[in-house]
Amino acid sequence: MSSNNVFPLNMKSLHNVVIRSEHVNESHLWHFRYGHLNYNGLQQLKQKNMVSGLPSIQNQTGICEGCVYEKMHRFSFTKKTWRTNTPLELIHADICGPI
Repeated sequence: MSSNNVFPLNMKSLHNVVIRSEHVNESHLWHFRYGHLNYNGLQQLKQKNMVSGLPSIQNQTGICEGCVYEKMHRFSFTKKTWRTNTPLELIHADICGPI
């Protein structure tokens, strides 16, 4: 560590260097930032200048994995009704005690 608390990186010892770059779609990025708001809503935010720094939004044809998970249907709990026939057949008790 150097005197200014920075770790020096010696690049001379690296022979094979691989650098990866990925193009991120701005519309998709803002879709994530606003909690998976639909693209028409993002376009409306841009048209009314409600967000500073928001780029022009293009409608996407791909499927957002987060949106798919959020729209999945969950089945409700089964409605099993169980009734006792005799007294003390079912007892509820707090066995944890004082904490």
